[in-house]
Amino acid sequence: MIDYGECFSESRTLSKKNSRIERCKSEQIYGLFPTFREFIKSEDIDPLTQKLKTVKKEEIESMVWSIPREWEVDSSTQEALIDLIVNRDGFLSENIQDMLNPFLEGGQQ
Repeated sequence: MIDYGECFSESRTLSKKNSRIERCKSEQIYGLFPTFREFIKSEDIDPLTQKLKTVKKEEIESMVWSIPREWEVDSSTQEALIDLIVNRDGFLSENIQDMLNPFLEGGQQ
């Protein structure tokens, strides 16, 4: 089992401040651990970019609003999560190529 408890927030509580535009536009690539860098191939980036561009806000909303009540995620937190994911997706779909270029074969590691 993988715990995603803090994948969207550096603090314990997800709120509107976590979905601020600076965080959404961060050039940090979350989860790009040194061990994974050797697997980044240039031919994989364009399909990834295209996939990111097809994500619809309604799909994200549907997933977030389906979080079980037992998890005690209130509506303002769900709204913040939706904002964060939608805005991050928009930023990444336009910038992921440039963000990953340094890690391609022959680039800096």
